[in-house]
Order: sequence, then structure tokens, then C-alpha cells
Amino acid sequence: MSKIEVESFISNVLRELSIQEGVPVPKWTWRVLLGIAMFNKRTKVIEIREFTVLNAWRKDAERTKRYLRHVLAHEFYHYLVEIGKASVKPRLLIERDCDLYAMKYSGLSESEISELKRRPLTPDFVEEWR
Repeated sequence: MSKIEVESFISNVLRELSIQEGVPVPKWTWRVLLGIAMFNKRTKVIEIREFTVLNAWRKDAERTKRYLRHVLAHEFYHYLVEIGKASVKPRLLIERDCDLYAMKYSGLSESEISELKRRPLTPDFVEEWR
């Protein structure tokens, strides 16, 4: 596993989503975050928690890819809202729309997502993979 491999995966997912939606590819960066990822409305950049993602990838790359595809699609939908390609709604409705978009793109069912949310890619969870 190399950091370049993970970065390439992230870039490819965002490029694929952008082509699918006919929009420019959003920028992304590694950050220290509480969650796995977030769309920063101020900078218009998708921020991803480096430590957790890289460690999870080392432990189980396939599971991490599946989860990361979902997370990136969720944050990408926030990007679509911000650039005016998706409708602006109250926060809870936007979050639900983001989840639906991410489920469609990632192919994960609600039960699979629930399992991932119960055991998210946090440092404690990464420890369990050792």
C-alpha cells in the first residue's frame, strides 16, 4: 500500500463522479478531522482524514475502498449543491439526499451503510483490524 495508491483512488472516484455529472472535478486535500471527510463550503474543497483512511486501507483495502466511495459520493453531493447543480434544501434533507446519492453511486445498501456507521473507520476501529 502506498499513499499514492490511495490518493489515486480518491482522485479517480471524484473524476468519475464529475464526468457523470458534467461538472469540474472538485479539489480535495488531507486534513485532521473529527469525521472521515467533509466538504468545506468556505474553500470548496473536500477534506479527508488522512491518518484514519491510510491506516484503514493498510488493514483492509477492499472494505476501505467500498466505504470511501460512499463517503466521497456523499461529500461530492454537497459540492453539487454548492455549485448549484443540486437543489438547496434544509440541512437534514440535504444530508438525506447526499446519502441517497452516495448509496446509488457506491452500490451499498442501507444495511451495509448502517454496519459501516456502527463501526466507522476511526482510530479505535483501525486498532481492531490489527
